[in-house]
Amino acid sequence: MSDLTKKIKARDEFVAFSEHELGQKFGSLNAVQQSHALTRFYVKEIHNRLRSEISDDDLDLAIVDSANDLGCDLIHRDDNHVLFIQTKYRASGAKEKPEEISYFQSLLKRLADPNLKGNEKLLDQLSSIDWKNDTFTFVFVTFGLLQNQARALSEQEPIYPVDIADLDQRCDWLYLDEHRLNEELRSAIALQRGPSEKKQTFHAVGEKGKKGAPSIIKIQAGDYNSFIMALDARQIINAYNQLDKDSLFSLNIRNFIGNTATNKKIIETARDTPEKFFLFNNGISCLCKKLDVFDDRIEVVGLQVINGAQTVKALVNAGRERLEHGPSWSKHLPNVLVRITEIPSGYGSAGKVREQVTQFNNTQNVVKVSDFRSNDSVQDGLKEQFARITWRGKQVQYVPKRTDSPPKNSEVIRLEEFAKSLYAFLEDPVSFSGATAFLFDDMAGGYNKIFGDGQAKWEKMPEDDFRLRAAIYWLSKEFGTRMKEDRMSESDPDTRAALERKWVLMFAARKVFEFYYPNDKWKAELRKIFKGDWQLGVDARGRHLLRIYLDAKAGVVTAYKSSKKHEKGFVHRNWMRNKDTPGKITEVLNDIVLAVREPLGDIPS
Repeated sequence: MSDLTKKIKARDEFVAFSEHELGQKFGSLNAVQQSHALTRFYVKEIHNRLRSEISDDDLDLAIVDSANDLGCDLIHRDDNHVLFIQTKYRASGAKEKPEEISYFQSLLKRLADPNLKGNEKLLDQLSSIDWKNDTFTFVFVTFGLLQNQARALSEQEPIYPVDIADLDQRCDWLYLDEHRLNEELRSAIALQRGPSEKKQTFHAVGEKGKKGAPSIIKIQAGDYNSFIMALDARQIINAYNQLDKDSLFSLNIRNFIGNTATNKKIIETARDTPEKFFLFNNGISCLCKKLDVFDDRIEVVGLQVINGAQTVKALVNAGRERLEHGPSWSKHLPNVLVRITEIPSGYGSAGKVREQVTQFNNTQNVVKVSDFRSNDSVQDGLKEQFARITWRGKQVQYVPKRTDSPPKNSEVIRLEEFAKSLYAFLEDPVSFSGATAFLFDDMAGGYNKIFGDGQAKWEKMPEDDFRLRAAIYWLSKEFGTRMKEDRMSESDPDTRAALERKWVLMFAARKVFEFYYPNDKWKAELRKIFKGDWQLGVDARGRHLLRIYLDAKAGVVTAYKSSKKHEKGFVHRNWMRNKDTPGKITEVLNDIVLAVREPLGDIPS
């Protein structure tokens, strides 16, 4: 890892992050503000870079930290995986309390109890969980030190409900003290810096344990050379450490998003039966820019693991466990099958081949579908199309890959946020609730409706369609900001509840546009604002769009209150996800809100 990255300290970065987010000195924050800030810091600066991204809107909903949170600060479910986070801010040098670890380890038993008494946000997030089939990650984040009894407790098996089958095989538990937070943050930053250009030397494992070039098989694969060999675990671990750790996975579309049960088995095999590891593991696939074969070694430049990040990280963890708790790999080292494909022209000009190799080497169900879609030509085209726009003095950067690092001081549009905004407006706000993969399914999902003509995806988005979709995104951004402000200042609890999710509001906005501008005229009107060079409520265009926002808001709030009043067994969290909700909003808009409205002129150019 570079010297600059090694100097980064999570505590310093957290303080700077908190002051920027909250606009006040860190020393003036109370304990609740510190806890909320630490949760956001971990998600935005570490989790989103290393794993699966949580948008700002989803993050607001996911934070459940308040009275009766049952010892959990965040719950987020997407695509049948649930993330739980508990954070503890501690002063420098403080030790974490053992009882806090014990309480966290019993969290699952509390949350799975149908008789639990939790706060409304907690119950809302829990209501979507499928305890029998979902997978789970539990993360305990503390700036305290995990030592002695606290450390020992963190290594024990958590408490699982006895009435849920194989739950222990579907759960990962991660404990991060200040030292581990430093490592995670540095890895996250290294990942976004891209592949390391350092030269790495390997000695292939050969017959009877001999090492050397004769144990390497060279295969001509079209215009490229592939090399197949076996490497021992120590060489894999050394490469991970020497090549800036997680930056080794910069080209891997899935990074370390592993299957819980599989990951445990990999670590268990490497730790307990290393001599069988080669038989039980599928191996690692890599790319490199340059590979030279010598009599006793190979030298590789620009190494990237494109499939097998789970295996690499499992070996790193298994090696750490053996150093801390058991004998070293003195008799048997785990051996791994490794394939390295050389792309001499580099990852830039040969990017298409690199992306195809990466995609076809990652076909597991655990890969987020959006990761595959990020390689589509229509996504590359959107980067170019948005690059022509500046937003309030900032260059607009469309970022389809989770690991892309846009330039500072740019306005960033991320793939998932863009897709959700479009689908909520063009189609409905509930189909992708808790299932982001639906938006990126180009067979039976929403992908072709967002990034295509409804039947097939575009190679490049036509200019008129791009302008329409760009306008919808800016509308979502402005409406979402205003909705949050309205919600915070609102005293009526039902109105606050109705304004919880902006996707419902975006659907209502579509219906308002159709009312004022029928027969598809709304599309032409929207294209006028595709640059985002306007602000809600400011100047002629802003005031015009504010009226549309207020009508949409009135439709959502009125429909919510009507359902709560007249529906037997009304449940807030169900209303937000119910497939009947869009129809009810449409009915209220047409029959009540818009029925008394005067015509609205064209949007000012």
